[in-house]
Amino acid sequence: MALFKKKSRQGRPDDAGPELTRREAWHAVAAALDGQCVEGAWPVKDKAVFQHLRWTIVLDTYTVNTGQTAVTYTRIRAPFTGSDDFKLTVARRNWLSRFDIVLRARTIKVGSRMFDEKYVTRTNNEGRARSLLNSSEVRGLIMVQPSLRLEIRRPSWSRRRKLSEGARDVIVQTTGVVTDPVRLENYVMLVAHTLDQLLRIGSASQTPVKHG
Repeated sequence: MALFKKKSRQGRPDDAGPELTRREAWHAVAAALDGQCVEGAWPVKDKAVFQHLRWTIVLDTYTVNTGQTAVTYTRIRAPFTGSDDFKLTVARRNWLSRFDIVLRARTIKVGSRMFDEKYVTRTNNEGRARSLLNSSEVRGLIMVQPSLRLEIRRPSWSRRRKLSEGARDVIVQTTGVVTDPVRLENYVMLVAHTLDQLLRIGSASQTPVKHG
């Protein structure tokens, strides 16, 4: 099915309501978007899986341990077959952004004043980035969230070994374990709309990603 044909949930995420466990929230999102929850037993992780055209979108969590602290992230990720080497990062602007901008990739202005004031956009292809973020759905789904990081990039080395040549990832993630179903639905919809827009601008194809 095509998730982008569904309407994104409006309203503020984290509206007052009964607090859910992670699994309860994921089951609610899977029911709303015709997905499937897969409950794992260690070391296999829980995940929720959604189909969007020929692409598979996976919701999961992962933890990074720095030795002193451990940070858990909620992640929504979809591999796709890229038509070029387009890379993009969109992250909420904060006081560290000015240093990050100096040290890392070139930043661009998308052209929406509200968006550019709130987010830092980095890319290796300014035209592609503007065409992608010209979508009001993509921008709206980014801006409704209290926090996120959107990336389009090559998979990690270990992940590239499992995927077909030319595979790329769309990744949306945020710190913490998100248990608000509306917020999670909008994260999944953002990945679906991003894939749809990548196809329109010629940076993605509907060729399925093959797993090694």
